[in-house]
Amino acid sequence: MTNKKGTGTNPEKRLAEWSDKVSRRLIQVVAILLLIMALAQLSMQNDIVRQFLTSADRWEGTPLN
Repeated sequence: MTNKKGTGTNPEKRLAEWSDKVSRRLIQVVAILLLIMALAQLSMQNDIVRQFLTSADRWEGTPLN
């Protein structure tokens, strides 16, 4: 008897297939997050974009109290 996905009833095989799927998804998520991080760092090099992303430049050299 097999299930609807055709993976059979072998629990070890199902676990291996599931862990492969999860591993691939995690690798994709990590790659996307690294890409977003790199884009954010590159965008901080642009003065116009940096004004919208951080307020540190506005306060630099200004006494706060």
